[in-house]
Amino acid sequence: MTVTTGTQTTVRLAVDIPMGWYQIGWEGELAPGGVKPLTVFGEDFVLYRDTAGEFHLMAAYCGHMGAHLGYGGEVKDDCIVCPYHGWAWNSAGKVVDVPYSSRVNRARRLKTLPIRVVSGLIFAWYHVDGADPVWDDPMPAIAEHGSPNYYPIYPHAVREEPLPGGHPQFVVENQVDGAHLVHVHKWAEYIQLDGYGPDGYSFSSRMRGTLNTKRGPVGQAVEITAWGVGIVISRHGFDFGTADSADADADASGEVTTICTTPTSPGNATMRMTAWLPRSDGDEGDQPTGTAAVMLRGAHREVFERDWQIWEHMRYTQRPAYAREEGRAFAEVRNWTAKFYPAAPAAQ
Repeated sequence: MTVTTGTQTTVRLAVDIPMGWYQIGWEGELAPGGVKPLTVFGEDFVLYRDTAGEFHLMAAYCGHMGAHLGYGGEVKDDCIVCPYHGWAWNSAGKVVDVPYSSRVNRARRLKTLPIRVVSGLIFAWYHVDGADPVWDDPMPAIAEHGSPNYYPIYPHAVREEPLPGGHPQFVVENQVDGAHLVHVHKWAEYIQLDGYGPDGYSFSSRMRGTLNTKRGPVGQAVEITAWGVGIVISRHGFDFGTADSADADADASGEVTTICTTPTSPGNATMRMTAWLPRSDGDEGDQPTGTAAVMLRGAHREVFERDWQIWEHMRYTQRPAYAREEGRAFAEVRNWTAKFYPAAPAAQ
């Protein structure tokens, strides 16, 4: 729920799940016929891939007697078949076959959520009232995906971790937080954002600075775009020959990452990180080596160690005591995210 008083928007993170597209897995996880139980948005679901290769997300419990379809359920055409009595539920959530009866209970229907697959990532749409998606593509396709010059993302360049107490709002606000780069990520200096702002259902920012590494100071440029509050895409550029960030180009290294934070229940989440990494010279394997492996380890360290210890234990502050230099950027990103939260009910 969001409550607006004057220019201040209040978001109840422990109660509300904002609308949007959220990652629920990777395309490579399930072959056709594959089945996986999932808990997202405070509910139990089953994710399955039909024999044509399409993904479907459906309420987990069979409408007959409540067996969990994610444990022992089998795929037949576009249906998932209950392991208990063999009732078959199609991709629209309708029962289409009861193997021991000539009649089908057509009134019973299981909840389904819209699914999209973009660049190997599987996304589900969530809206508290079950409304249809308000933007069709969860995020733009990653141009590097599937390129022979890049390593495959799955399974070696992905990572999934539960984030107790976490929320996607934390991650989205990070993209305008230049000051934390010094204290959390060991940048050499405080930086000013190159630019930031919303564009419909996306919000972008750019930053440059100098990163302290074992090789010495390295210039870095980062371009970040959030799509809703659940998807954050980053392009990283490094200039290993200089500490001057002006020489760094966000496309120079070719590294692209997504951080997708999916609420499992109000106030808890799962985070999935994916990295598109350019191949090391002469390497034709699937597992990143050389510089690409160093980049992957660094990305995991920055998110799953350094950011993680903050996000896992922090408390969302409705009215932060911003410094003068940061207040405007944070206010803009918070005003943008407010559109994704359920509106406060009208006063009675």
